[in-house]
Amino acid sequence: MLVNIIHPYVFKLQGDSLGIGPVEEYHERDVKLNRFITTALEAQVNVLHHQYHDGNFLTPIMQSLAFETDPLYSFLQDPRIKTITTLPFGTPPPPIKPEKVPEDVWTEIHQTWSSYEEVKEKIGAPSTVLFIGGALEACIGGFIQYFDKYYRKPNQKVAYVPELCVTIDHNFWTAQMKPKLDSLNVKAIDYDRALELVTSFQPK
Repeated sequence: MLVNIIHPYVFKLQGDSLGIGPVEEYHERDVKLNRFITTALEAQVNVLHHQYHDGNFLTPIMQSLAFETDPLYSFLQDPRIKTITTLPFGTPPPPIKPEKVPEDVWTEIHQTWSSYEEVKEKIGAPSTVLFIGGALEACIGGFIQYFDKYYRKPNQKVAYVPELCVTIDHNFWTAQMKPKLDSLNVKAIDYDRALELVTSFQPK
C-alpha cells in the first residue's frame, strides 16, 4: 500500500498566505491527518510526500518553517517518509525532454524537481494507492492523471480521501476534475474507511 501526501503546504494556507504554526480553524482536520499518517507509518505502509516547488528558492524554506512550528505536522520529519518534489500542478517533469528545451535547461529542471524515473521508483507497484493532501482540483487531480497515464498497474485500487484534502475552486472540481477522476475509476473514500485500510494493512 502507498499513501501519497500531495503538496501539504495547501493545508497551511490562510487566504494567499502561508500560516506559521497551528491554525485553530483547521485543528480537527489536522488531528485527523496526523493520526492517519502516524497510523500508516506504524503499520509499515509506504508514505510518499510530494513536496511543492514553484522554482522560487524561498518556497521550501517557508514550507519547512510552517510545518516545523506546528507539532501536528511533525510526521513530515519522520525518516520513514520518502519525498519527491513536483511542479505546481502536482506532476514531475515529462518523461522525455521536449525538443524545444535546451539540454542545460533540462538538467537544471531536474536539479529542482524529481524526474519521472525517480517518482516511478518511489511509487513502486503497490496493490492499493491512496491520495491525500493539497487541492483536489489542482495538484491532486493533476498528479492522479499523470499517475494513471504513466505509473498505474493493472488491478491497482486507487482512491482519494476528501476529508484529508482541500478544494479551493469548487466549480472547477465538480464540473471538470471530479468527472475526470471518476472516468479513471479513481473513487472517493471517507476518512474512517481510509483509516481502516491502513490499520489493517499486512506488510509482506
